[in-house]
Amino acid sequence: MTIQSESALPAALRDRWPHAPHYANANGWRMHDIDEGKGDPVVLLFGNPTWGFLYRDMIAPLVGSGRRVIVPDMIGFGLSEKPTREQAHCLDGQAAALICFCSAILYLPLYLGLSLSSLTQASEGELVFQSIYQGIMMSVVALFAFNRAVVLLGPRAAAVIIALVPVMATLLPIPVLGDWPSAAAICIIALGVGLAATSSNQGNKKGENQ
Repeated sequence: MTIQSESALPAALRDRWPHAPHYANANGWRMHDIDEGKGDPVVLLFGNPTWGFLYRDMIAPLVGSGRRVIVPDMIGFGLSEKPTREQAHCLDGQAAALICFCSAILYLPLYLGLSLSSLTQASEGELVFQSIYQGIMMSVVALFAFNRAVVLLGPRAAAVIIALVPVMATLLPIPVLGDWPSAAAICIIALGVGLAATSSNQGNKKGENQ
């Protein structure tokens, strides 16, 4: 049975899946997820050929223990978009979509919550310009470049390259604009680069041992 939206769920499934749906743009595709509770986040991922419904009996106990539970449906599964392009369903395509999804729901709230952004100090005209330039024009280029990086280099190496982008964005304003980053921004960027590098090294070691 192919399910296209939450409204298409049979009544028996809706009774066992009473969670509010959320949708995010992940690598150009519409990814469904549920996001319940507050506290330390727990992301539940499934294998092939199931969907988030697999964790129906685990969500409530985890939320009750004080956790934020996030259950995404991978692209092509559950209530997420089901593209016909083969690349979207390969391992690299799924990894790229998951990276985009986790960045949107985990990193952005942290970035905004810690006031690492200076958006509140910008004028309305500057916000409109940057929304068009950064939000639309650059997003298209970034999505295309990241897709190609994942295809050519693999998800681990591509993750390292993406992790270096904030580093360059943080360092360049120092000589150009005289704008020094905050200590919190430096710590978060260093943590991201470290995690990406560690993941890449572990992947390389596994490849050498096989």
